[in-house]
Amino acid sequence: MYYSELKNVIDCLRCLNGESLSGVWQPHREQLILGFGSNRYLLLVPKGRFSRIHTISSRPKNPKQPFSFQGACRAYLRGSLNTIELSPSDREFTLKFDHAELIVRMTGRTGGIWLKHKETIVASLMGPTSKVLQPMPARPTLDNTPRYTPQADETWDEAARDWHTEHEKTHMFQARIDRVTRDLKRHEARQRRLYTHLMADLERTTDVDELKFHADLIGIHLHQIPLGSTIVTVTDPMNDDCSVTLKMNPQKSPAENMNLMYAKAKRLERAGEKILQSLERVEAALNKVDAAKLLLSAPSEATLRQVEKLLPRTSGTKTATDPGSKFWDIWYGPKNLRIYVGKSDDGNRRLIAQKSKGDDIWMHIRERPGPHVLIPMRRGKTPSLSLLLIGAQLAILSSKLPEGTAVDVQYAQARHIRLIPGDHLGRVTVQREKVLHIERDPSSLSDWEKNL
Repeated sequence: MYYSELKNVIDCLRCLNGESLSGVWQPHREQLILGFGSNRYLLLVPKGRFSRIHTISSRPKNPKQPFSFQGACRAYLRGSLNTIELSPSDREFTLKFDHAELIVRMTGRTGGIWLKHKETIVASLMGPTSKVLQPMPARPTLDNTPRYTPQADETWDEAARDWHTEHEKTHMFQARIDRVTRDLKRHEARQRRLYTHLMADLERTTDVDELKFHADLIGIHLHQIPLGSTIVTVTDPMNDDCSVTLKMNPQKSPAENMNLMYAKAKRLERAGEKILQSLERVEAALNKVDAAKLLLSAPSEATLRQVEKLLPRTSGTKTATDPGSKFWDIWYGPKNLRIYVGKSDDGNRRLIAQKSKGDDIWMHIRERPGPHVLIPMRRGKTPSLSLLLIGAQLAILSSKLPEGTAVDVQYAQARHIRLIPGDHLGRVTVQREKVLHIERDPSSLSDWEKNL
C-alpha cells in the first residue's frame, strides 16, 4: 500500500475514533480484523502483495486452531479506539486504545503488527518478538501516485476495499489457473509413464502362444523325454524339418514341466487381459487431459471447475502434510476419494484411536496379520461396493500372498471397533462385521496413487 493511499484511507477511518472495540479475529496468520460497534469490521493486512487497511462488510471464520496473537489482543485490547496516528515519514501507524496500542507497519517483508502495553511489546503477529520495537531505518518513502481514487459518492476507504478486493480476486484466480495447470501436467506425466509401463508389460505377455506350443510338444513326446533332463530337442509333428530345443527343470518330471508351462501361459494370458483393461482406462484419462488442455486455453470460472473435476483430486485441496503421515499412508483416487492404510502397529492403533469417526469403514484381512484400512465416510453415508473392493485390495496389498490368492477381508463401521486395552499391537475387537471374499488383483488400483 502506497503512503499516499495509506494517508487518505486513515484520514477516512478517523471516523472510528471513540468507537468501542467489540471483538478481535485472526482468520489468517497475516491478517487481523478488529470489530467496532455493531457490524463494523476493520481489516489489517501488513505484509504481502496486498497489504492494506480498510473496512469490510463481514468477517471470515476463525481457523479451528486459533493463533496466539489473537488471544493476546483479546487479553490486552479493551475499551475504545482513541486515535489513529500515521508516521509522517513512512508507512507506519498506531491504533491507540484505552489500555494498549497496535503498531502496524506496511513495509513489505519487514511489515507486521505489534501489540504494545505499558511501553512493552507483548506480542507480534509474526510470532516471537523482543520487548522493545526497533525503529525503522531511514529510507525514501513509497509515496507514489495512488493506484485508485474514489468515484462519485465513494470514500477512500470504500475505494481501497473495492480495488484490493478485485485485484486479490484476479490474483487468486490466476494462481488457481497456474495450480490447476501444474497439477494437470503432473497427472498427464503420470498417466504417460503408466502407459509406457503397461505397454512393456503387454509385450511380455506375447510369449503365451509360444509357451502353449512348447507345452504341447512336451505332451506329444512325453514318453520319449528321460527324467532329470535339462535340455531336450523335440520335433514338431506338423513339420518334420522343424526341431525345437526346450529348457527343462531337472528336479521335476516331464509332465510337471509341461503343467508348469501351461500354468505360466494361463497367468500371462490373464495378466494380458487385465493390462488391456488398464490401458483402456489410461487412454481414457489421457483423452480427458486433452479435453482439459482445450478448456484451459480460454479459462473462466466455469471451465476451471470442469478441469478440476477431470483431475483425480480437486486442485489445491492438499495444503499441508497430513499430521499422521508417518503413521499411515494415504491413497488418493477418483472424485477426491481417499483411503488410509496403517504403516505399523502404532500406526494401526493411532488410525483407530485418532483418525476414525463413527461412520468411517474399517477393514482388515481376517485372521491374518496386516494393516488396518480406514475409508472416511460422511455422516449417514455408506460406501459403494466398488469402494469397498478397493479398500479390500489395499488391505491385502502389503501381504506376501501371490497374485490371484483369495482371502476374507472383514469390515465394519468404526463405531463398532474397539482397541484392546493395554495392547500395543493395534489389535481390536469387532462387532457387526461383514466379510468380502476377494482375490488379490493389483491392477484394480491403477486409478489410485499413494501419498501424492
